Amino acid sequence: MELQRVLSTPEELKKFADPTRMLLFRLLVGREGTLTQLGRALGLKPNLTLYHLRQLLELGLIEVVRHDDTGKHYRATALNVGISPTLRLRPEADPDSLTPPPSPAPPGGLPPLQERLHLADADRLALHAELAAVVARYAARQTPRADPCFVGVAVLSPLDGERGDP
Repeated sequence: MELQRVLSTPEELKKFADPTRMLLFRLLVGREGTLTQLGRALGLKPNLTLYHLRQLLELGLIEVVRHDDTGKHYRATALNVGISPTLRLRPEADPDSLTPPPSPAPPGGLPPLQERLHLADADRLALHAELAAVVARYAARQTPRADPCFVGVAVLSPLDGERGDP
């Protein structure tokens, strides 16, 4: 038995989303059941129970484990069902299309600039050098102020932490 069966198409998800099929699947996780037993447990007629069992068989979520004089015995093929993170039911359901809400500008200040960049190594190093030069230029000409203004700059590098360069 698999730990998880991942649904990866809209058709698979739609087929499994029926409440009766979900109940049948849940009943068959870790145990066997016949058409008659399952129909009785859910209060369904045999023809309707068989219809739902066939849908689950097509999805590969259940299997026939044996056949005897009481009928076919069904069992789940996985402990749970998941949904593929790449599944797109509609184009507007793409999580990469979501942008974070703009941060409100502090009183009397400018709104923060936030960007997610996917840069090649050469571009990342060039950006780092340019930012370092800008920060150095402003640091050299700063003067004490009665109302200090704080500025922060963050450049995040690859998450693997294996690169030693800036």
